[in-house]
Amino acid sequence: MQDANPTFMCINKMVNDSFGLISSHAEADVEPYSTNVDCLFTIKATPGSRINLRFEFFDLEQNYDMDTGMCKEGGDRFEIYESGNTFWIKSDDCPPERVICGGTGEFPEDYQSVGGVVTVRFITDGTSTDNKGLQFLYSSFIPAEEETEDCFVCKDGSMCLDNSLKCDGVTQCNDDSDELKTTCSKFNMWHDLVEEYGFTMVVVVASALALTVVLRCLVCICCCCCCCCCRKQGDVQEQKSFQSTNMTNMAPRPTPPATAPYHTHNSNPSNYSSYSSMSGRPQPNYPSYNQGNQQNGHAGYQPVYNPANSYNGRAGHPQKV
Repeated sequence: MQDANPTFMCINKMVNDSFGLISSHAEADVEPYSTNVDCLFTIKATPGSRINLRFEFFDLEQNYDMDTGMCKEGGDRFEIYESGNTFWIKSDDCPPERVICGGTGEFPEDYQSVGGVVTVRFITDGTSTDNKGLQFLYSSFIPAEEETEDCFVCKDGSMCLDNSLKCDGVTQCNDDSDELKTTCSKFNMWHDLVEEYGFTMVVVVASALALTVVLRCLVCICCCCCCCCCRKQGDVQEQKSFQSTNMTNMAPRPTPPATAPYHTHNSNPSNYSSYSSMSGRPQPNYPSYNQGNQQNGHAGYQPVYNPANSYNGRAGHPQKV
């Protein structure tokens, strides 16, 4: 998080924060800075991390030599050291990694350290000036090639910032990609909720909402399964009812008529008369009983032959009268 009040360089101290804003004096960007100043400020990153310095405001007295391309000795300047040994730095036994002064015509570029400790030094001479000093941001980072799940890689691939520095309202990446709308549109909503209600409350509410959604899905699935089962049972019952109705409406199988008694060849005329008396059947006409024929063993019905009818084309065959 950004410091509520910027830290001033002339308050000599070491900071271990992952991010901070440092000013040359109390009213930088508003009032001119003082004369005869020599201030040191040391920044130490977490193990394995490096430090990025990004200038937000820079207005120092012109002290740049255009011929040599270097800052002049003895004038106002800003120095960066890759060391935390302030005694060694002030003794001038440690050369600075970079010296920045006014009059270059360009805004200072960001500086990325090689190690995890950086000391900055602000020096002014005894000449008064109307220049208003400087402000810069420091941020701890790891190289982009060492990316982890806990950091955000700037789109230019310059560094991987701690996730807490993403979408915090302050640009850390050189290309400002950590504060783009495409990056922060969803992140800011959760960030604001956490800031207002606290992380625990947000997690509890989010978990409750997720559980509600899951329970609703389960209820819907159960209802669908019950509907399918009821529909199948209804279809089976309807089919059984249809089959039962068809069986009920079917005509009964007709009862076969009583079988007439079978008469043997030895049946006497009385049996025939008795049988022929049944309704619907005509009375048979039997010839008279011929006692004279009883001797040849043909009692009863005897065929009569009429020779006079032999002309009908069926000569030689007896004809029934």
